[in-house]
Amino acid sequence: MGLPFRPRMVLALVAGLGLTAALAASPQAYEAMRSRYMAQLEKQRAEPPRPDPMLRVQEAAKARLMKQLTEALGPLAFQGMGPPELSPDALEPGAPDAARPIGLVFQDRAERTFLFVAPETRFADWLARQAREDGTFFPEGRKGIAANLANAALYTVTVGGETSFGTVVPLPLPSAPDEKVHAALGVFTADDVPFLLPRTLVIGRLAQGRIIVARQAIEDVVAPIPACTRLALRGKAQVRRFRAQVRAERREDDTFDDLWTIMRTANAAFEACITRELPRQPYYGALTARVRDLLDIVRGK
Repeated sequence: MGLPFRPRMVLALVAGLGLTAALAASPQAYEAMRSRYMAQLEKQRAEPPRPDPMLRVQEAAKARLMKQLTEALGPLAFQGMGPPELSPDALEPGAPDAARPIGLVFQDRAERTFLFVAPETRFADWLARQAREDGTFFPEGRKGIAANLANAALYTVTVGGETSFGTVVPLPLPSAPDEKVHAALGVFTADDVPFLLPRTLVIGRLAQGRIIVARQAIEDVVAPIPACTRLALRGKAQVRRFRAQVRAERREDDTFDDLWTIMRTANAAFEACITRELPRQPYYGALTARVRDLLDIVRGK
């Protein structure tokens, strides 16, 4: 790997070595100056890189937060999950994830299951602050965590990474007297792509002074439902016809809202079909078993 381009460093070296003056002197003097210049660059290359002071500050802050969270949460052990990491990864103001809630994240080796864990009080404060400052995604933020377990945005900010979660089907999940739980089948996507078959489980659990949010990919369980696939194909055909009409009429600049309405309406019909037909599918029993298995992981069993 070459040296990063540092204009100030190069100019300082040039001035210090008298290279500018050597340009007007003999060729031998120039070559001597050039050799000294290259030797200085080689010395610079051999020196260990100096760490970014801001990076040191951030790493120290992350280490302190990890210690505080570990002490606040107490012992944690989740079957099949690796060691915890701090979330979000970047803490400096202006970083894309800096506004997300702070917690510990766990993942399995296959990167199919993810957990987010945070102290109840800290997360409740974060929710209330979101409601005060904006309210767009957590309008019920002041009502606490339990009132927001069914909010899809909760799963976006905790285990969504660079994607957003959309609930398609809430799933039945028995809870113990000392816990609040919510489960759903949905879609994580980086774009608002319609007609996606929901193949990700999410669970939110509030108990023992902690909120735990889980995400698990289950592509091996959920299969397409023919009746709903037909609706998706019909919706895609509507979109194609509208786009063809727009091109024919040469009015593409002012049609985004109309196109979005068509897509949203067709996708709503598709998701309603999934909700209606899913319990009738032969794999529904296997799906509910996976929900219970994921809840066992979340409970630390």
